[in-house]
Amino acid sequence: MTVAVIMGIVLMIFGMLFAGNLLGAFGGNEEPIPYGQKYINIFLLGTIFNVSSFVFTSVMGPGGSHKMSVICMIIGCIIM
Repeated sequence: MTVAVIMGIVLMIFGMLFAGNLLGAFGGNEEPIPYGQKYINIFLLGTIFNVSSFVFTSVMGPGGSHKMSVICMIIGCIIM
């Protein structure tokens, strides 16, 4: 779980640092890039919860607790 949180934080930081470059690489013009950066920054704030949701689902499902796995996925989707 700790590794998931660390990876979520690392992905969030790199995403926020290189958001403008990524949007430009995907063909964004100069005009909509600031709007895209705002959207990506808001989206990336939830990266930690999204990664944690995937980890809980991967751990709980094979362990036989499918109901708990689904609950963790739903909570991750609601927070995101």
